[in-house]
Amino acid sequence: PPTAALIERLAEPDYQVCILDREGDYGGFEGAVTVGDTDHAPPADQVLELLAQPRQSVIVNLLRVPLADRPHYFATLLPRLLALRAKTGRPHWLVFEEAHHLFPTDGSPAEQALPVSLETALATTVQPDQLAKAFLDQVTTVLAVGANPAESLAAFHRARNSAGALPGAEGPTLEPGQVWVCPVERTGGGGEGAG
Repeated sequence: PPTAALIERLAEPDYQVCILDREGDYGGFEGAVTVGDTDHAPPADQVLELLAQPRQSVIVNLLRVPLADRPHYFATLLPRLLALRAKTGRPHWLVFEEAHHLFPTDGSPAEQALPVSLETALATTVQPDQLAKAFLDQVTTVLAVGANPAESLAAFHRARNSAGALPGAEGPTLEPGQVWVCPVERTGGGGEGAG
């Protein structure tokens, strides 16, 4: 996946990462244990037991969780992850692969479980217009990739219903592997947010 190299860098300084993986793309992520597979939904208790070990990163494979059930599954897991963070400071990073499946625009239980400030989180999506506004409001940085990164940033601003500092029509030209880092103003309540 496009975010794999970034996540590997996040984990380099011994940061603990919890990846919500919708398609099983991160199975080979070094130093992480995968919970769940094509035959078994990932038990939340097992995820938390593994994350209780400071150096253990976890990939939560959601393949067996039906698409319509993923927001509910995550709504039960997220408060437990945040409670672990409050107690231990870990996991250092939460990664939401295809975040619009976890935080859809329909007022899902996962949206209701969002804290006022979701810190050190990385979310990927190609459809920001399908992400819950409460989630979009917490974003402080957009990493745009691909042939038209300016359109990706504009799509984010349209989804969040904010004019912001929109880029020019062309924006930068990116080479393969390059990322356009775009700080954006947070529209939700205080603190750092999902990026």
